[in-house]
Amino acid sequence: MFLKVYMEEIKSSIRSYKANEHYKQSLKGPPLYYRVSLNDTMKRAGTTIVDAEFDVRHVFPNQRADLMNGEWHVFLESFEAKLDTQLLKTNIKVCLPDLIKSSQDYVMTDIGVCQINDAVGHVPIAQEYRAPGHDDGAAVPVDALAAKPIAVSKVISADSIGVKIDPVALFSGQIRVLLRDEHHDPLVAGANANEVDDNNDGWRATLLFVHKA
Repeated sequence: MFLKVYMEEIKSSIRSYKANEHYKQSLKGPPLYYRVSLNDTMKRAGTTIVDAEFDVRHVFPNQRADLMNGEWHVFLESFEAKLDTQLLKTNIKVCLPDLIKSSQDYVMTDIGVCQINDAVGHVPIAQEYRAPGHDDGAAVPVDALAAKPIAVSKVISADSIGVKIDPVALFSGQIRVLLRDEHHDPLVAGANANEVDDNNDGWRATLLFVHKA
C-alpha cells in the first residue's frame, strides 16, 4: 500500500496599516469645567471691592470623590473694570489667595522676600495723560491722570495650562478675590486718590475652573 501525501500551498497577505481604519479610544475623558462670572456688586456683606468674597456653595459638587483626584486649574477668562478714581498703577493682579497655594509659582515682594504667587491673571491699566497747552514752547506738565475703562479676555483651549488650585478650598463654598498692584501689594478701598472706590468703581470677572483627570 502506498501513501500519497498532497501538499497544499498556504497563501497569506499582510494588509498595510491605515490610520483611518483603526479606532483609538483615549483612556482619559475630556476636561470637566465650571465657568463662574463674578460681579463686585454681588460680594458678601462686610467685604470690599478690592477684597471680595462670593458665595458659591451651589456651584461645585462636594459629594464626588473622583473630583478630588487629578488636578484642578483656574483661568482668568475675562476681566472688566470701571475706575473713576486716579489709580496710579501699571496693572492689577487678580488673586485667589485661598485657592492658589501652589509651591511651583513664586513672586518677589521685597528685597530678599519671596512668597507663593496667588495671582490668576494680570490686567494692564492704560493711563490717559491730560495737560494744558503752552504757546511759549515750555515743557507741558502733566497735571492729571485718568484711567481708561479696562477690558481684557482670552481664549482657553483644552491644552491651555492654568494655575493649579486646592480642590478642598474650592469646595468650601466661597471664592475670595483679592486685587493687588504690580508690586503684589493689596489695593486699598477708599475714595481718595490711588484708592478703589466701593461706590463709584466696579469690576466684573469670569473665572474658568477646569478638572483634569
